[in-house]
Amino acid sequence: SFAGTAKRGTDFKRLSGAFTIPKGKASAILSVTALKRKKARGVKTLIVRIRESKSYEVFPSGTAMVNIKD
Repeated sequence: SFAGTAKRGTDFKRLSGAFTIPKGKASAILSVTALKRKKARGVKTLIVRIRESKSYEVFPSGTAMVNIKD
């Protein structure tokens, strides 16, 4: 899930909402592309949370945060 002060389609390119970690891998890269704004509005945050599942473990917190600066 996504949270934070950054808005999809305004502060960063829309993400699909689905993210796949390849079988046999412990991690994967999620690319976030910031969008240019006409007026600077300061730093916005994007928080990505990975939900728990019976199929895998999430640790330590399952959360990553990105700061997007205008």
